[in-house]
This record gives sequence, structure tokens and C-alpha cells, in this order.
Amino acid sequence: ALCDKHGAVLVASFQEALAFGLLTPPGALGADIVAGEGQSLGVAQSFGGPHV
Repeated sequence: ALCDKHGAVLVASFQEALAFGLLTPPGALGADIVAGEGQSLGVAQSFGGPHV
């Protein structure tokens, strides 16, 4: 709400996507852009190095 009031963009990032099973996702809190890490989702490390 504060970002919308001032015409700013809210950008959020996360390290543990599985935590959103317990926490409120950033999009539900009004984030305009969300980026994060997908390694915890079980993607094999051979698909792009140690991290996604």
C-alpha cells in the first residue's frame, strides 16, 4: 500500500520457496516483482550448476 501510494515498485526476493507453505507469499502482500531460488524444489544440480 505504501509503494502504491508513492508510485514505487515493490520488489521481493526469497531463498526458500518451500517456506511459502507456511508464510504468506510476497504477491499476496502486494509485491509487484518476486524472484527467488529454486534449488530447494528438488531440481538436480546438473541442470545449471549448484543453484537454479
